[in-house]
Amino acid sequence: MVGVLEISLHDPGMTVLHRAGLAGLWMTLERAEDDSEAQALRGLGSWRLERDSIRLEWADEAFFPCLFHYAYPITPKGLMSLALLGDPDARRAEVCVFHNGLLDTFLQHPKSRKLRGPVQHEAFDVEGQQQLVSYRPIQDHIFRWEPFSPDRPQPVAGWLLPGGVVRHYKHAGRTSLEESPGRALALRFGPAGCGYFLVQQRRQEGVRTYRTAVVVPEIDDLGGYARRARSQRPARLEELSTAGPAEAALRFLTLRAADKQGELMGVAGCQVLGFATLAWSRQQRVRAYVLTTQGADREQLRRYRRIRQYLAPQVRRRADGDTWLDVPQVPELAAENLLHCRPWWHDFASWVADPRLRQHVIGFESRGLNRMLNDETVTPEAEARIFVRACHEAWRNRLGQLSERARHQGLDRHSLFQGERDRLRAALARCKTQADLSACITDLWARAGSVPTLQQAWVQVLPFLGERWRAGRDLALLALASYRSEPSDDAEAVGALAADTSQGA
Repeated sequence: MVGVLEISLHDPGMTVLHRAGLAGLWMTLERAEDDSEAQALRGLGSWRLERDSIRLEWADEAFFPCLFHYAYPITPKGLMSLALLGDPDARRAEVCVFHNGLLDTFLQHPKSRKLRGPVQHEAFDVEGQQQLVSYRPIQDHIFRWEPFSPDRPQPVAGWLLPGGVVRHYKHAGRTSLEESPGRALALRFGPAGCGYFLVQQRRQEGVRTYRTAVVVPEIDDLGGYARRARSQRPARLEELSTAGPAEAALRFLTLRAADKQGELMGVAGCQVLGFATLAWSRQQRVRAYVLTTQGADREQLRRYRRIRQYLAPQVRRRADGDTWLDVPQVPELAAENLLHCRPWWHDFASWVADPRLRQHVIGFESRGLNRMLNDETVTPEAEARIFVRACHEAWRNRLGQLSERARHQGLDRHSLFQGERDRLRAALARCKTQADLSACITDLWARAGSVPTLQQAWVQVLPFLGERWRAGRDLALLALASYRSEPSDDAEAVGALAADTSQGA
């Protein structure tokens, strides 16, 4: 008896994750057409791949267990991989991030996987230094062993659809979810169609942070997306490391969905999911963040690429010689603002209120911030650049005055600088009204003496002390964080902060 199953992007009930799973199935079957490892699968059935649909035919239901085992291989090291990735040794970083991402999200429940052995480590070369990523080896998982029937609806659990659980176990029959065979098979390949990123957030303890971001593409052309995915070179560990879910969304689009001109191929955008441990449920990670990027366009991707050039992950060294992969934090703020069509620096004042974030930004990211503020592509608003330039000039003059004071009174110059910086930062952070900010900024300019930019372009500056005072506060704090006086500043800051910075991936 021959069975037939057709699944389309446009079937009723198809969500973003269903369509991403259909793309994962499409790419898996496409690879199986020429893969010697799929000879048994080809003997059990056949398929037809269209731009927006898949048609499966089989003579034996053993076709589906064979398909699942082929699609989700496990390496000799115990790492989960994907058939559509090809040789796992050629894409070690992607395989390792996929493995950890899957265990953090779809397969976090102990009953959904079988672990084996103690924690292991994979070593990756980043800038000539070895960076280790730990992982728990696995023996098998539920995406491979769970039975599938093409003839009846399938129950849906959290491993198949994160968040799709029984609402009330006392009334499980009425509140449980189930899917038709086509949609259930699409969900079975959901992990294969998603992107996974490591997240390193420098946040104060007690504030919600994320360890893994799952990016679900909004597929509108299965063939176009597959062609772009095939042409993608293997991603490096630093390319798969982000500061948060919003950055992961733009990183995914630039790596896997956009061409060199920034045009999206086969996707209309994506949805990013952030999984976090919450105070009332320490034993599991729940979907605590969802961001849809339906409106992502070429300009947003172009700006993010430039930001990425100025603030890219890099290896840093501690005094004891140990190294870690440091991930800049500002790109997360910038990505979320770009995706909401706001200036990348919007709400910077509230964002750096977190002490660990502020320390990291001032210590490691000031040079990149300075370049971003001077780049018309990243910061196209001329008035914002002028306001920051005026603050930079005033701060430079103020440091000159403090330096003279230190020389005449025999004081420590760096202590004076740090004390004045902390005083000004606290004063700006306390500005809750337009009058507060106006008084604070004019006090800085008055103490600084002559500020050429202010004298030449005071008309462009005035709105940031008036109706746009909140933007002015963000820019003033950004000017303080991005000020660069001499090249040696960065090395001094790194030396001072490295001892207090925890290791990255």
